[in-house]
Amino acid sequence: DSEQATETLSKGEDLNSREAGIYFADDWDITKKLRVNVGTRFTLFSNGKTYSGIEPRASARYLVHDNFSIKASYARMQQYKHLVASSGASLPTDIWYPSTQKIKPEISDQASLGFTWNINNKFLITSEGYYKWMRQLVDYKPGASLLVNENLENEFVFGRGNSYGSEITFEKTAGKLRGWIGYTLAWTTRQFDAINNGKMFYPRFDRRHELSVVASYPLARRLTFSGSWTFYTGNAVSLPTGRTIGIDAPGTLDNNTFFNLSPVYPERSNYRMPDYHRLDVGIILKLRPKRGSADLTFSAYNAYSRLNAYFIAFEAIENNDGMVGTPTGFNPRAITLFPIIPSITYNFKF
Repeated sequence: DSEQATETLSKGEDLNSREAGIYFADDWDITKKLRVNVGTRFTLFSNGKTYSGIEPRASARYLVHDNFSIKASYARMQQYKHLVASSGASLPTDIWYPSTQKIKPEISDQASLGFTWNINNKFLITSEGYYKWMRQLVDYKPGASLLVNENLENEFVFGRGNSYGSEITFEKTAGKLRGWIGYTLAWTTRQFDAINNGKMFYPRFDRRHELSVVASYPLARRLTFSGSWTFYTGNAVSLPTGRTIGIDAPGTLDNNTFFNLSPVYPERSNYRMPDYHRLDVGIILKLRPKRGSADLTFSAYNAYSRLNAYFIAFEAIENNDGMVGTPTGFNPRAITLFPIIPSITYNFKF
């Protein structure tokens, strides 16, 4: 497989890159109970500098008995496009940036171990634990200038990280009421010499708990109800605990003095956003057109109109002491996006 991509950055810089890959994999039945899959992928990437990588991977499944199996896997991955995510409290400024002469590809190794248990062909339980090692990660350095910056590469620093956890899913596969419940307990960490005094921290997408509940039930022959509920721990963000005051320029307007304020961040990811949860529901009506098949779906996104925080803004409390630009304090305020959103969808197949 191969692809050519053009990344257009906010400052108007175009970066052209080319990527190609070739891979193979094969299954072997070692015994009647043990099946092994082994493969590898070779990649090439060019964007001013050419990188190459070999990504081996292997997995195995052992059938303990007819309805219970154990699985294990290992994979190496090399990523040439980097998602650089801001951990600030304001609107997230995430960008995709390709590998260059200065920015090496990210490399990760992941190992996992799990099981699958089929209970009387009515219930299915799957569980898996994993550990992922990551290196050559990219992040913004402290005080990075992100707007109208013609040398954005100079704002990046490089480090390492880990991600580990376990997930379990309980699925009901028979009967009128069907669905599944999934829970994940996970940790994701980062460590950069130039960030947080070299100490480990949690990046924005570290989510300790994640829970999903999905269900469907036929109300009538052609009428089906479906619903899903999602919950996860709030994202880790960095909030300022104070601000420093600096003289911007001597003021001459109405004897006022102008000052600028710079936020002070004691450490990276020192706060978590409120937990996120949402309920989506829908009713599907199967229609009977003369040709093909069709259905009409009535749905509600965020049915109980949970106002989940998207980012945090700070509103200045102004004063009247003759110092322009020096508020007496700041009020944090969570900015939310979508309340309940009803919709009607018509699907037709022929």
